[in-house]
Amino acid sequence: MFIFSLFITIIISFTMIGFGLLFMKKPPKEINSTFGYRTTMSSKNKDTWNFAHRYAGIVWFILV
Repeated sequence: MFIFSLFITIIISFTMIGFGLLFMKKPPKEINSTFGYRTTMSSKNKDTWNFAHRYAGIVWFILV
């Protein structure tokens, strides 16, 4: 059971690092409802969409 927990923790950590880097460097181009950091505030316009993704990417990358 310990090996399974360790494996899942490693997968989640690398996923957060990967999406953090992706969101920092290249946020989704269009505001959509399927992929990305989706909140009512981040979906208001393109500037808030980009800011929210860059900020979320930094937070995800640092917190891992």
